[in-house]
Amino acid sequence: MKYKYRTFGDPPSQRSAEDLAFSVARFFAKNGTLTN
Repeated sequence: MKYKYRTFGDPPSQRSAEDLAFSVARFFAKNGTLTN
């Protein structure tokens, strides 16, 4: 997975629902809590 950091003036990036769900699932698998 490739992460991109925003710089000043960049438009907000749009992530697919599948990518977001995978990231949240991986976060919980590593004992993470409190996601938005």
